[in-house]
Amino acid sequence: MCPATPITVRAIPRTWCSPNKSYIITGGLGGFGLELARWLIQRGAKNLVLTSRSGVRNGYQYRCIRRWRQDGVDVHVSAGDISELRTANRLVREAHQRRPVGGIFHLAMVLADGLMENQTAETFQKVADPKVRGTVYLDMASRQLCPETLDWFVVFSSVSCGRGNAGQANYGFANSFMERICEARREDGYPGDSGFLLLSLAALVLTLIILVVRLERHK
Repeated sequence: MCPATPITVRAIPRTWCSPNKSYIITGGLGGFGLELARWLIQRGAKNLVLTSRSGVRNGYQYRCIRRWRQDGVDVHVSAGDISELRTANRLVREAHQRRPVGGIFHLAMVLADGLMENQTAETFQKVADPKVRGTVYLDMASRQLCPETLDWFVVFSSVSCGRGNAGQANYGFANSFMERICEARREDGYPGDSGFLLLSLAALVLTLIILVVRLERHK
C-alpha cells in the first residue's frame, strides 16, 4: 500500500469559544464591551460575566442582555470594582464556579485628561486604579484560580502608551503598565495580550469604509 499523501487545504483561521467556559469582560457594558460580548457569542460563547460599577443604565444595554439571554446565553452582570483585590478575586472565583474561566478581557477605564502642568497625583491615581490595579489583581487572581483553563488574558490598551496623546500622560502610563504585565505573563507561560493593535486596525477599517461610502455617494 502507498503511504497516505497529506492534503493541504487553504483556510482562514477563525477564533472559537468554548460553550462550556465562562468569559469575563470588565467594563462590559460600555460600547467596546458590548461589541466584544457580541463577538464572543457569535463564536460560541454561552457564559458571560460583564462588569460595570454603574450597572445597567440604558435601554440599549438592557436590550442586548435580554436578547442574548433569550438566545440561551447566560449573562451575569457584576457591579464590583476590580481595582480592589478582594473584588477581583471574588469576580474570578464566582465566574469560575459558574463555568471554568476561559477568557479575561480587561476594558475598564477612567479618563482624567489634562496638560502635564495641570496633572496631579490624584488624576494619575484616578486613571491608574482600574487599569493598573485592575490588571495586577486580575493577573494574580487568574494565576491562582484558573491557570489551567484560561485561554485568553487580553487588556485593551492604547497607542498612547507608545506614541503618546496630548493631555493623556496618565492614560499612556496606565496602558504601558498593562502591557508590561502581559509581557511578564507570557514570560511565565501564561496567556497575555494587548488589544490596542486590534483597536487600531478596527479604526483603520472603519475609516476606509466611511471613505468608500463617501466616494460612492459622489459618483
